[in-house]
Amino acid sequence: MKILVASSSPPDRGQGITAYARSLCESLVGMGVEVHFYSPEPRDRSWLERFEIAHIAADQHGDAVASCRALLDYIAHHAIDGAINNDNPFLQSVAPLLPCPLLSVGHMPRRSVAALACYQHEWVDHVVTISADMQSAYVGRYGVPPTKCPIVYCGVPDPGAPVNDREQPRDSIRVVFAGGYTRNKGGKLVLDAVLEDPARWQGVHLDWFGRIPDAVARRLEAVPHVTVHGRVPREELHASLARADAFVLASYAEGCPMALLEAMSFGVVPVCSDGIGAMRWLVTHGRNGFICQLSDFGDQMIECLSHLRSHPGTLAELKRASRASYLDGLTSDQLAARLVQLLQQPTVDRSRAPARTPVLRWHRPMSYESAKSPLLDRIRIRLGILRRAGFLESEAPLADSGDVGRV
Repeated sequence: MKILVASSSPPDRGQGITAYARSLCESLVGMGVEVHFYSPEPRDRSWLERFEIAHIAADQHGDAVASCRALLDYIAHHAIDGAINNDNPFLQSVAPLLPCPLLSVGHMPRRSVAALACYQHEWVDHVVTISADMQSAYVGRYGVPPTKCPIVYCGVPDPGAPVNDREQPRDSIRVVFAGGYTRNKGGKLVLDAVLEDPARWQGVHLDWFGRIPDAVARRLEAVPHVTVHGRVPREELHASLARADAFVLASYAEGCPMALLEAMSFGVVPVCSDGIGAMRWLVTHGRNGFICQLSDFGDQMIECLSHLRSHPGTLAELKRASRASYLDGLTSDQLAARLVQLLQQPTVDRSRAPARTPVLRWHRPMSYESAKSPLLDRIRIRLGILRRAGFLESEAPLADSGDVGRV
């Protein structure tokens, strides 16, 4: 089987969507699938070479219509059996003209990521959502039929590490927070809780990962029970999770947070907010973790962490339950198998394809990180405004497949 996986970021850059696409590809390769990856050109091709994944370069700064024509030619030339889109506007543009089934994976409930995932959904076989909140938004706001809008939670590779679930008392427990210092990730909620009453953190040590402003980092570095790590390679975060007891997620809005799944894969107890996202469905309060209200997050979080510190038997039990929940449906292999199953259940009659289809401009024209884009582009991203670049005629001759940069 040949599957094309598309992404808006190269495989060596980006964050959540890139992590999703990479782990999906690795599991597909493990299943014996021939994987083709369509994205902007990477700087580092080692991941592609290690997993023997063909790469097709999407020129986000070039002629969008020509890029779409070359993509269709590539798909036909290589007899691709199915395509899975992760926020790539060119693959979404050619949905009506594809000769194979298409899945569009939504990674956010709003903004341009949501608008693109649902664009021309009548020509998408399944619009995959990663949380119940997102599924409700796609059906209610974007008009995707509920029968073709399944919920498939994200998956991450199994680290295979044994759970550190010893029940004897310890001097302290280790807690990981990987949200940096952004409003949406609840950085200020955690900061206020850390600074308000240090005595409540007795026996609890916090490892703080992610981009943090220098002024905030200096305040945290003065607190003895906090270690500031900043932005680090994923492997360093995983090493900390392997030693951790609890994982804090204070977000106001998520899809299906990959860092949460990674924590659960190591058997770490999640202490999550009740914000928008999959957290409330993945974590059953008191069984495999805790859900804290955003309106009182700091106090409830500290109470949960103190309880885990004081009750090593409960901590050990919840750690085992967290790992079991991950194994029950949140591995990348299970994700890949479910998406392949959906590709084998098409819903679109492709014999009635239109004579032409509108082609979208690249929706992140200047950067993969919207915060670095010009103001007008950031406004469009926030409002979910997609712009057309032209039209692709289905009967027009296609470009030479050698132009698309296969490795």
